[in-house]
Amino acid sequence: MTLLTDAERDCLRLVFQHMTSKDIARQLGVSPHTVDMRLRQATRKLEVTNRIEAARALVHTEILLGIA
Repeated sequence: MTLLTDAERDCLRLVFQHMTSKDIARQLGVSPHTVDMRLRQATRKLEVTNRIEAARALVHTEILLGIA
């Protein structure tokens, strides 16, 4: 998961909590466009098909590594 930026990981963790891009943007103090861009990049890097799969992959890996 080191291939993800801190910002991408932050967005994915919030997706895992069922937050929308607008809600994530509000919480992180960025635009919804920025959130969507970060999520697209993370999805591509993790080679999954959508943001939900990317969020699950991140959280699963963090649990296995004892980070979460």
